[in-house]
Amino acid sequence: DSLELYKAIYNHVGDMILLLEVDDDYNPKSILAVNRQTLEQLKFTEEELIGAPIIKLLNLAGTGQYVQVSSELRISGQCDFYADILDKFGNKIPAYVRTRLMDYAGKKIMIAVGRDLSVEFDLQKDLDVQENYFRVLFSGSPNNIFLLDGENNICDFNASAEVAYSLNRKEVEGNNVVEILGSAYLKMDGFCEFLETGWYIGSNKQIIFGQSNEERTCALEVMIIPFELPDGSTRGYLLINDISKAIEKSYKTDLLSAVFSKNNEGVIVTDSLKKIEWVNKSFETITGFDMDEAVGSSPGILRSDRHDGDFYDQIWRTVEEKGTWIGELWTRRKNGEEHPIQLNVFQMENTLYNQKKYIGIINDLTKVKAQEKKIVELIYTDSLTGLKNRSYFIDVMNNTINVASNEQTEFSIIYMDLDNFKMINDTMGHSFGDDVLVRFSESINAVFNGVGIIGRIGGDEFAILIKKTKKACLNYYIEALIENLNTPFYIEGKAIRVLFSAGIATFPIHGETAELLLKNADIAMYKAKAYSGMSYMYYTPHYSANMARELYIENLVISGIERDEFYMVYQPIVSRESGKMVGIEALVRWDTTDNGIINPGEFIPICEKNGTIKQLGKWILERSIKDLVLINSELRENFFVSINVSTVQLFDDDLFHVLKRMIKGLSIKPELIELEITETAYMQDFNKMKDVLDKLKTLGVKVVIDDFGTGY
Repeated sequence: DSLELYKAIYNHVGDMILLLEVDDDYNPKSILAVNRQTLEQLKFTEEELIGAPIIKLLNLAGTGQYVQVSSELRISGQCDFYADILDKFGNKIPAYVRTRLMDYAGKKIMIAVGRDLSVEFDLQKDLDVQENYFRVLFSGSPNNIFLLDGENNICDFNASAEVAYSLNRKEVEGNNVVEILGSAYLKMDGFCEFLETGWYIGSNKQIIFGQSNEERTCALEVMIIPFELPDGSTRGYLLINDISKAIEKSYKTDLLSAVFSKNNEGVIVTDSLKKIEWVNKSFETITGFDMDEAVGSSPGILRSDRHDGDFYDQIWRTVEEKGTWIGELWTRRKNGEEHPIQLNVFQMENTLYNQKKYIGIINDLTKVKAQEKKIVELIYTDSLTGLKNRSYFIDVMNNTINVASNEQTEFSIIYMDLDNFKMINDTMGHSFGDDVLVRFSESINAVFNGVGIIGRIGGDEFAILIKKTKKACLNYYIEALIENLNTPFYIEGKAIRVLFSAGIATFPIHGETAELLLKNADIAMYKAKAYSGMSYMYYTPHYSANMARELYIENLVISGIERDEFYMVYQPIVSRESGKMVGIEALVRWDTTDNGIINPGEFIPICEKNGTIKQLGKWILERSIKDLVLINSELRENFFVSINVSTVQLFDDDLFHVLKRMIKGLSIKPELIELEITETAYMQDFNKMKDVLDKLKTLGVKVVIDDFGTGY
């Protein structure tokens, strides 16, 4: 009954189990036995592993671990360590290996239990195959009976002996049993002495070790029972029972008992009434209940409040119907702490006594779940600010949309972008900029934590999902953030005032998908950027129309240059002192072939945004200088021309080369060319702009600042 119990438990263990022979120095040598999981995990056959050196699977030589394992085994009889196990194809499997040294039948045996740390597998898989294997492995041997005369000659024998030793009745009867067994099957040391003693004392029973013709060592339980016939002659029954397999089974049963007592997984066995009969040490460690407390109790002592009675009833129904149940659930330790486990519970039938038992294998998932939670946090958390990242924020939006759609409710998205972050990054460095983002995220969190989900969407862009939709309420929170940011950040001893722009879109009126809501909130945010810092706008549908118009113009600019749709007009510049005209300001106009005149105030910002201002600016520069030469020639004047230059154009190296080429090619005085830049452009990157202007001044051209004093 114990053997059947251990066999069933052995079949359901998720660890790799190896029994190893060790030398006199406690170094592991060859493999004596492995469980099915080892073969499946490592892709070897049993024939390839049994008798093979352990170095075939686990080579610790050169790492120092080999000596350490042997040393710890010699001192304490046990050693636990981490190592890579090699499968048949040389693939490494990270494993936690627990080894124990045991002394059985005069031999030093090491039990190695290896837990695969990289994969999970079905403990129930191949259960039937394993059961059949161990049924054969531990099956009993038959009794063989000989009838002997007083001279140990064979008078008769039964069918079991005939089959066991392949005996021919005509050749065997009348011959000495020692000679027959010695030639046909066994060479047994001390067999003659055993028979002699048995005849003398009236009976004898002992275990004799022998060797078969196949050189297989075997253990025989032999018994001789002499008796006297009515005619006064003597006869004796000789019973020979090959107990080699039984001894091997008992030996392996002891090994299995040791393995499961020290296995990492908790094991619990109940009777047919579901009362606990036995638990292992790992069960005591995992649950806090020791053997005495558990035995006789119901597994219900482990129940937590996270599952109702129907949940547990369904587990038992599944076990009764399908024979097994595998899944995750929450249980309660003795101290009341709830923790997650993986449970494999199955039933075992004892056909001899017609009894049913239930076996449960428990794997504590506390550390696994904690690691999974940490991984999820790392995946969905922005590493710099600690806010939720874009991926998590989109998931939350999609979930909120599903709930709001079903409940017909609304929510809002606030999309924020820092107005002056690029200047901070360029002037103070990216590390300083990261500190600014962290401080800004803290300010957002101080206002919106508890009322909305805050995410860093990317760079200096942030988004907030908030269930509020009334403008008065949203205005309150945004104004609170503005008030919070009115106090400068002090970073590395420098006072930094952060400015932001925000756009607000509401589900479902401004979009029914996460993508559309974010897009429309982003559009509203860009509209807010047109105003001074700390501005916010609510999305309206005509914003999208404006964006479409901008995209249309953006695609039309290049073709407009190619079709010569742009032309120049010149505004006179008059001296206030003399009242005379002294120069002209170049102004570009656009008369499209298909769409009429487009205002410069509309297409210039678009060109600056998408970079086409470089091509257009180059055309304006060349055309204005050529026209100035023509005008001065016609009027015989010495007018100068003032040309507006964008920041994008200034930072383009081609500007310097075009000016140099035009001045030289047209022989124009460089002081007649005046480049006009805005103060805001100058302040975007002070150091870089200074280098550019110093370079331009070497050509002799003039530089003037427009919009002087607008906030700086």
